[in-house]
Amino acid sequence: MPSWRLAPLLLLTDGLIERRGESLGDAMTRLGRHAAAHAGDPIEVFCDELVIAFGADTTDDVALLALRPTSPGAPA
Repeated sequence: MPSWRLAPLLLLTDGLIERRGESLGDAMTRLGRHAAAHAGDPIEVFCDELVIAFGADTTDDVALLALRPTSPGAPA
């Protein structure tokens, strides 16, 4: 199976990554690196790692939704 099928789809609000004094592009780069490092983790761990890494130092609201596509007939 190609590795792209294992990559989580991530939807989030800007409150997770937006920081004063940092461009949105730099924030997205940080997010991409961290997400790639944990992409193979169970989806719950993947989400926890993102919230711990990015949500701990913000007072903004944060919403995060992650899904991992699977092949038809694959075990859940």
